[in-house]
Amino acid sequence: MIFRRFSPSNLFVFFLLWVCFAYFYQGGFDNQNSRFDYSLALAFDHRLSIDSFHENTIDKAAIDGHYYLEKSPVVSYLTLPVAWVGSIFWTTEDLQAQHWRGDILLYFAGILILAPLSAGAGVCFRQLLRVLNPTLSEGKATLLAVLVFLCTLAWPYSTMLFGHQVAASLLIVGLYLGLTEARTKLLSYFRMAAAFALLGLAVCTEYPTAILAASCALIILFRARRRGMVMLVGAACALLPFVLLLLHNWMIFGSPWALGYGKLQGSRFGAGMSTGLYGVALPSWPNALQLLFGPYRGLFFYSPLLLIGCAAYALWPRRAFLQVAIPSIVASFGLVLIISGYSYWQGGVCFGPRHLVPSIPLIALGLAHIPQTWLSKPWFWVVASLSFGVNLLGVATTPFIAERQTAPLSLYLKLAKEGALALNPSGFMAPSSERRWRWAAMAKDGTGAFNLGETLGLQGWWSLLPWLLVVVILMVVFVYIVKPRGDQDEHRNRGSLSVAFILEFFSLQMLKNTIKSSISFRTKRGQGGVLRIASAALFFFSLLLLRFQVVQDLGTGVRQAFHQGLITGIFADFFLTLLVLAGAWCAAWMVVPELFWLAFIALGVVVWSAEIAGVLYYSFFGEPLEWWIVVRQSAEIPLIVDSALALGRTPFIVGSALLLLSSLGLSGFFLLRAWRIWRKSASPPTEESPIPAVPAKTSLFPGLLLGMISVLFMNSLASSSAARGLLDESTVTRWWRQASGHDKEASRWPNVRNPAQQLIIFRQLESGTEPQNLLPAAWLQPTVEASSSEGNPWPLARRLSFEPKDIAEMREPLGIPTGAMVNMIVIFVESWRSFEFEHPRLGPLVFPRLRARFAQQATYFPFTYASIYPEASTARGQYSALCSSLPNLGGPPVFLRFTGINVQCLPQLMGNGGYHTVLMSAGANEFHKTKAFFSTHGVQTFVGREYFRQFDDPDRVGTWPQQVLSDRPFLHEALQLLEHPNQEQPIRKPFLAVLATLSSHHPYVGVLPDVDLPGADRDYLGYLATLHYVDEALDLFLSELFSTQLADDTLVALIGDHGIRLPPVESLTKLQQLELISRVPMALITAKPQSSRRIPAPVHQMDLAPILTAIAGVPGKVSWIGRNALLGSGSPWVSSRHDSFAYRLGPHECFGNPNERPRCYHLKPGQDPLFDQNLEETDEVPTLTSFMHRVVKANQRLIQYDLLAPPDAEP
Repeated sequence: MIFRRFSPSNLFVFFLLWVCFAYFYQGGFDNQNSRFDYSLALAFDHRLSIDSFHENTIDKAAIDGHYYLEKSPVVSYLTLPVAWVGSIFWTTEDLQAQHWRGDILLYFAGILILAPLSAGAGVCFRQLLRVLNPTLSEGKATLLAVLVFLCTLAWPYSTMLFGHQVAASLLIVGLYLGLTEARTKLLSYFRMAAAFALLGLAVCTEYPTAILAASCALIILFRARRRGMVMLVGAACALLPFVLLLLHNWMIFGSPWALGYGKLQGSRFGAGMSTGLYGVALPSWPNALQLLFGPYRGLFFYSPLLLIGCAAYALWPRRAFLQVAIPSIVASFGLVLIISGYSYWQGGVCFGPRHLVPSIPLIALGLAHIPQTWLSKPWFWVVASLSFGVNLLGVATTPFIAERQTAPLSLYLKLAKEGALALNPSGFMAPSSERRWRWAAMAKDGTGAFNLGETLGLQGWWSLLPWLLVVVILMVVFVYIVKPRGDQDEHRNRGSLSVAFILEFFSLQMLKNTIKSSISFRTKRGQGGVLRIASAALFFFSLLLLRFQVVQDLGTGVRQAFHQGLITGIFADFFLTLLVLAGAWCAAWMVVPELFWLAFIALGVVVWSAEIAGVLYYSFFGEPLEWWIVVRQSAEIPLIVDSALALGRTPFIVGSALLLLSSLGLSGFFLLRAWRIWRKSASPPTEESPIPAVPAKTSLFPGLLLGMISVLFMNSLASSSAARGLLDESTVTRWWRQASGHDKEASRWPNVRNPAQQLIIFRQLESGTEPQNLLPAAWLQPTVEASSSEGNPWPLARRLSFEPKDIAEMREPLGIPTGAMVNMIVIFVESWRSFEFEHPRLGPLVFPRLRARFAQQATYFPFTYASIYPEASTARGQYSALCSSLPNLGGPPVFLRFTGINVQCLPQLMGNGGYHTVLMSAGANEFHKTKAFFSTHGVQTFVGREYFRQFDDPDRVGTWPQQVLSDRPFLHEALQLLEHPNQEQPIRKPFLAVLATLSSHHPYVGVLPDVDLPGADRDYLGYLATLHYVDEALDLFLSELFSTQLADDTLVALIGDHGIRLPPVESLTKLQQLELISRVPMALITAKPQSSRRIPAPVHQMDLAPILTAIAGVPGKVSWIGRNALLGSGSPWVSSRHDSFAYRLGPHECFGNPNERPRCYHLKPGQDPLFDQNLEETDEVPTLTSFMHRVVKANQRLIQYDLLAPPDAEP
């Protein structure tokens, strides 16, 4: 009989898993809080509503002034005994008075209910493997069961009261009971009844598991002897849990067919759950791929061991494959498709794809027929170790990762390095309204997450030592005391082989053979060692040429470059080459020797691609390529191919590419020969063949040796506290320190206390204030917190309101009627900077029309600054101008990383003020997630490439992006649509239209006639020609607009989205170079202004939204940083880049290296720092500089934790 209830193996699996589950307590969070709230309400208050406990969760349904559980109640009923025992000793008031009591009850509910259930499921899974494969030994079944439950998401979700692992446990127990036979017929019927009842209960626990439960039922039917009786008994018993669920729904919601998910109207989840069937619509293939393989929520990314389970299904016997494998695979993939169409497929704050956890046992069943040879392969244990490590990190640190954290692995690596365990500070009873604050600071009440080692006083990774000791004791007891009798010889042989392998690996003879095989210059029929060294040398020199390209881009000589760390960068390239060799050697050892050449090609291409990407990126942006850009914007690579090709036509880059092709071509030649031999022979080529392969036995040692040396060098470079530049590190090294948490760029900034208050002070600074007068102000000191924000969680929020006389004062010079609703058109001009527009010689040649129009019809702000950062500059400029906030300097743009951030933008206010809001672009509105951001921030209509591509483009200008309209036809068709809207684009008046031009994007082509610029390169001449075309297009648009019926009540705001680094012909100082990329034109243009104005005071890009809102007279509640520069001074300017930090407050402007004291200037009236080089230097005000650093850091923190504005703010 296969199932022995109290066999040592079953006991070992149960207690090992239970210890691993019970050792960790994850603290409180909404999902599990709501389930346990219902248990407490039943036990303590004897009520169906959770009114006494509802404040600790947002997962609830509000009905007639009461709050109810909106999820399945199965988990709540399972944990009811623990809550009932707690009610014997405490009352509801006791729990609310002492929050730790709620945490204790929740912890015991986990270790007494959920952990034993999951551990028992592990035992059943072990037995099920032997049922499906009777030849599988007890030892292998035990090993596989432990691996499945500790190397997959089953582990973290067995430490929380989520329903997913409960459903998975019920499925596996039910399947086991249905596939095993009992001693008597009556007992078999009882077992079958219990099996189907558990399957039905699993569906009632998590509704999407219905497809998995159906597959389990089919498997049981396929393998049953009396299928008719099984179907009859199974159907009856499976319906029993549904009857109880219908009764629960009837008591709470008044109808047995009503679910809590249908009672969420008015909540933050109401819109999503109203889509399709309770939030489930048609499947999304991109979401499905992300759920399977993505680093964000990929099942195989978090549990790569399951890939082996999928592969092992292919080796099953045919009958078992048809009866078990196909239903399991089809059902698991079906669940993926269902969840991919779910509105909240990401799972919110969670660890991995939590909705797919019930499918893990069915996928892992493929391991039942895993070959013995696989278990002895190194790659199997590498995959298992990775799976175990990832899930250990999730369990030990926190499984609650914010939904906006799209690169969780980088965060976990940082937490692992810091030893930050049990991070969730949220106690079970703490109110959910404070949760966003508890991510940044410890909770005031409640226990929060912990592990048992921390209760003994151990900290960091040392707190896992007791758990490790218990696990080791259990393994020793199992192996040496109660091990199965028939396996003693096998255990002895395994131990002898393990000891022999260790001794051989570390013996001198092994080392001697390894070195000999690694550097051997001749094999019997080939030059293996020479070819490996030659390929590596060519690869190294290709990297070296890329580094000299950086030297050329920096404009420094070779001698100065050596002083700036060039020699360190050369060493970095050398160790990168060693790392490629190490990876190729290890691959050859893990699979077959001839894989060395394929691995060398693959790794070489990856490393060189990373390095060339970094070089090209710096050539254009003047900034190093950071890791988050690769993660966020890799899908946009096809759009920049033309720019990359244009930038890559340099001798160094071309030479590097040729050396790379030579290196990889040499490897590819021998890889091709190996492939031809494989085709002719069933066995792979050996060392006797003409293919110079790496001996499998000895290839591991050099691979590990070179890999360790390379990783140690990269790690020491990444951990160095010295300032890093472009010359003393490689792109791969930079990505390594950023992804692994070594990046210490932020350490130069002081720790920011009360970040919102820093931005309030920044918002209140007057541009005309002399910095010296700010010194006595106590609020500029970094240790002082203003009391104004105490007790106010949203101090930045304020209500805008406007007096009629102020509106009239602003409209009168513009010629806009006082009482009318004014249409507004905001045009973001791509890469439009002030230098060429304001230049005394170039301006009249490049912008003859706009300059003339500005002199007659515009309120012009010539000193408009943009706090740009090179990556995704357009997205940053639009966010800053339309949402009146500082962009996320030094980090990912808000559009890409924080799409759902709570911040009020201009379209939201205007939309609530009766305006129709529309966003138009000749390109794709999805670029940089612009549509995703503005669809939740007020834009009602999007008009993009799909609409404009139907029109002809007679004067094609520029090459980026392909197949879109140039600015002139784009602006013409946009105006036609605004003046004559159609049914497909119903735009009503008044409207706020945001238009984004594209023609002036790099790469630049063409030449401006009648312009003689000696020394100008092709790019700059093309840029001037493109700007001249933009001048014509904008002037034609304004002329057409002011000849329509829209003329009298329409205001046009022209603004450059960002500057660019492209150098002009003139020689510029460092301050002028900074002004070059930071200054953009901004103007308000109307048809019949009373007079044109030139406002000489400095303003910021983020002042545009307050200006337009004030002119429109639309009130609202905002958290804006910008100010209305028409009735007062503009906002200060601050900019932070990797190589510079600058700010301007009125006439006081400072700039410098982030690690050095800045140079400051006092600007006299009439001086323009963009053109004047003879500026008066003045002393730095250290207090002001420190404050500006804190402003940048505070803004980063508020964006990261979504604390700029309340979630329920009224626009």
